[in-house]
Amino acid sequence: MSDLTFMPAAEIAALIQHGKASATEAVDAYLAQIQRHNGLLNAIVTLDEDNARRRAKEADQALARGESCGTLHGVPITIKDSLETEGLRATAGFPPLSDHVPERDATVVSRDPTGRRTRET
Repeated sequence: MSDLTFMPAAEIAALIQHGKASATEAVDAYLAQIQRHNGLLNAIVTLDEDNARRRAKEADQALARGESCGTLHGVPITIKDSLETEGLRATAGFPPLSDHVPERDATVVSRDPTGRRTRET
């Protein structure tokens, strides 16, 4: 299999849906890529590795039960630093916000791919 980090999201999703890759494998591939390159790129401001691994495991378990939350089920995502995510630093690239840790999610962060809220905000 080619490196998952260079595949289109729809292709990764198809591999996950058909059991040819897992959400855990996908998130591991992306975390390894971040580890290799983020020091130079500084593209990821705040990395929530534990939650990414937990959510990937949950996605795999849901698929094993025959459940899916939509077309991109199990595909890793990043959330732009300008969107507030509860408990994670959100700076919007603005130095005075370098220590800003929101207490709630922005609406777009709290919704699953179908548009339903996944966490109370």
